[in-house]
Amino acid sequence: MRAKTQNTEHLSWSERIQWTLIAGGTALLMAALTPPPAWAENAKFAVFSDVPHAEKIHANLLDLDAQVQQETLPLPEVATRMAMNTAGEGIQVDLVMNRVDDGVLDDLRDMGLSIQHVSPTHRRITAIIDDIAVLYDVAELDAVEMILPEYGSATQTGSVDGRASEAMFADIARTAMSLSGAGQTVGILSDSFARTSSVRDASTTPAPASAASCATASPRNPGTCPLP
Repeated sequence: MRAKTQNTEHLSWSERIQWTLIAGGTALLMAALTPPPAWAENAKFAVFSDVPHAEKIHANLLDLDAQVQQETLPLPEVATRMAMNTAGEGIQVDLVMNRVDDGVLDDLRDMGLSIQHVSPTHRRITAIIDDIAVLYDVAELDAVEMILPEYGSATQTGSVDGRASEAMFADIARTAMSLSGAGQTVGILSDSFARTSSVRDASTTPAPASAASCATASPRNPGTCPLP
């Protein structure tokens, strides 16, 4: 290394800059080609690293395939156990695309997929597959970015106490228009408000009687506010 350094002392400034750029570029290339240590420590990556196009397929779907092969059970039976949506003898999958056109849809149908829903605007396709092995054929398509499992929606019905009404000043409208809301069915997709003592205590501010979003309530204990 010392002899090389002595040789470079006789180079012109432009030649030294070129050597510096070459050395720096080589170092960056070697760093890019070296897998991060976390990859080697990641159990899922280690298991599926040799699976073709594994980067496009959700790890739970890869795990589903592994369990189906290991236990030799019907696909829907294993998928149900993993809380995935089933349809007949197959499962639902959500395809994230970089484009959606007739040619892509024809390719998917030729692979045996049953198309349920198509959104060219959002580049999403909901489909049913009866053979888990088809996932790898689908992943080979350039138009496919990701293949995700479908879990459906989690529903809960009943009555709850919330602070959203006061926080959105609905109580003013009720008073002004003599409305009670009786007989109305309300669907809540997200509720970040908490009102009752079961989710708020003396250490949570504002006080339990006042309306405020939990996101700005400070201090608050972990777990005192529902997730949005």
